[in-house]
Amino acid sequence: MPTKSVIAVFIKQQAIQAAKVTSGKITDPIEMEWSENLLAKAFVTIRDRYRAKSLSVVLDDDCDHLTPKIKQIAKDAGLELEVIELKSVSIARHVEPLIGITLSGSSALPAEDISLSESSPSPETSASRPVFQTEEIESPTGSLETPVLPKTRKLNKKLIIIILIGIGIVLIVLGIIALVRRQSSGMMPSESPSPSPTEIVITTPSPTPSPATSQELASFKLQILNGSGVKGEAAAVNTLLEAEGFDTAELDNAENYDYTDTVVQFKPGISDSVYTSIEMALSVKYTVTRGEELPDSSDYDIIVTVGTALSSE
Repeated sequence: MPTKSVIAVFIKQQAIQAAKVTSGKITDPIEMEWSENLLAKAFVTIRDRYRAKSLSVVLDDDCDHLTPKIKQIAKDAGLELEVIELKSVSIARHVEPLIGITLSGSSALPAEDISLSESSPSPETSASRPVFQTEEIESPTGSLETPVLPKTRKLNKKLIIIILIGIGIVLIVLGIIALVRRQSSGMMPSESPSPSPTEIVITTPSPTPSPATSQELASFKLQILNGSGVKGEAAAVNTLLEAEGFDTAELDNAENYDYTDTVVQFKPGISDSVYTSIEMALSVKYTVTRGEELPDSSDYDIIVTVGTALSSE
């Protein structure tokens, strides 16, 4: 049976964390600032990033008043709310709330029935503990109960030895046959090089930077190019970025209209948080990618070439 991945969301006072959790492991984490007015936009961003159809939500203990609003936002975004519970409940299962919510099982209430009152987590059920049979033995000080471990089958040692000897004989015979064939064809066996050890490189995903502030975004000189050929696309992107905090950009046409992705280019030294802000503003309607770095001599700090808009289905 394939392992199920859960999209878990942790709503704190100042930020929202989201990640894909599979078998107790967190992958592709993101974190973003939020306010109640932008909560719906954050849920859409999470839905599109993970292509999610359902979410499990952990609320900071001071955010339980958001429960009705979160249910409505999830419904409007086409998301099934599997579980919603307080942080104090999740961390009783695991110190990381995003993992704790995925370990809820039958002890967590469904989203439509949850009561977000402070309560202590339910005690461990006896089904989760190993059960051993006991037997009573006599000792000089009285009878004692000792655990009786399950009996394991003992393999027949003689049978194993016979099998190993048989395998060894077969290998020897095959080796002799191969040697005779090589000698008869005038070829002596060459010594095969020993394989060199393979270096294993383990990479961990770097955390997604938080969006830049409106004051920081307004300081950049921005140009928007229409690369899709659709009239008004550059102006539409300009409206989205102005809402994010950028000043009005200079609009123009790209060299060609073959762009399918919306490509963002920066001068050297611009923070990754600026790209995060642009991606959050445009990813609902466009596929956003990062292009080549602009030269220092560029007249603009940021150039956005608009590609084909996503389907509205």
